[in-house]
Amino acid sequence: MKENPIPKISKEQFEFVQSNEKIFDKEFETKPIGYFQDAMIRFVKNKTNVVATSILIILILMSVFQPVLTSRNYTRIEPAVAFLPPRIPYLENFGIADGTGSFRDQPVEISTINQETEFLGNPIGFNPTYIIDETREYSTLGCGDFSPSCQGGQTVLRLLASTQAMTVRTIQFLNFDLDSPFVEVEVVGLNEQEETYLELYVRPVATEEPILLGVIQEPGVHRFNVYDVVSAEEFAEGFDSTLRLRFVSPDRFDFVSIESIAQFSLLSSEPTLYLTGQPLLTSLQTFSIPSEGGNIVRQNAEIQVMSFQYASYEAVFGNRVENGFPQSRYDEIVLNNPACVR
Repeated sequence: MKENPIPKISKEQFEFVQSNEKIFDKEFETKPIGYFQDAMIRFVKNKTNVVATSILIILILMSVFQPVLTSRNYTRIEPAVAFLPPRIPYLENFGIADGTGSFRDQPVEISTINQETEFLGNPIGFNPTYIIDETREYSTLGCGDFSPSCQGGQTVLRLLASTQAMTVRTIQFLNFDLDSPFVEVEVVGLNEQEETYLELYVRPVATEEPILLGVIQEPGVHRFNVYDVVSAEEFAEGFDSTLRLRFVSPDRFDFVSIESIAQFSLLSSEPTLYLTGQPLLTSLQTFSIPSEGGNIVRQNAEIQVMSFQYASYEAVFGNRVENGFPQSRYDEIVLNNPACVR
């Protein structure tokens, strides 16, 4: 067994300290304070707490007194000013919070584009007077919607998962006669297999059933003469007909892409009717036939967009017309038009 390393100490070696005198608490040299005052002293010493509390108190006071002091209607939203950017007096002189809004990729109004002057147009829904010209930046983006601003591209007839055919027709009637007998269809995308094809039909008003004009089985420009399938003697004076297109394919979600549909006469190489891009897309509608179905969509179209800075405040308030006039003006009108006063 190991020896205890601590030596033995006899009790005679111990003695009491201050055994003959009383010990009292030391008296405070300062005036005693309460709990609340002590908490406030500690609170004031923390500068972060002071700043945060001051901001909170200001916000509370503003929420209480601002509705009383303001002349604005704070219970109703004014759409014209609801989304205005911040504008702060004095700071606006340094270009900070000056009420200028930044807008990106806004569609350009096609009618404002001037090819002769190479002017690329103004954005839709904005007053060009308040656009800061030096901030104009133009670019193009891909699009696939029916918007008139979406230009070019191909019209696509796409089958549904459960169908193997779909039929569409032109909304407008085409006028055919012996001098204008040609229909030209440019197809840029078609699955080249035996069971996939695009049929074209015409239906003169006097006939009950549509007449097959031709079949397209490969991409390219295809021209058809309606009088190859319609009697020239019976319709010598011409006829009106919509153009019907029927796409057939055994593959689910298969599609055909059409660049243009045009009508030509014998007298000119220029088309009498030319539909492409947006006009072609909006001129076609699906034709309801049992067991058939599909969608008309768009591909490879582009939209011209513009990014710019806009003087938003001037645009909202710059053109406002006051609905009233001074009392002096009213008195002048009454004086000059006594017959109007009853």
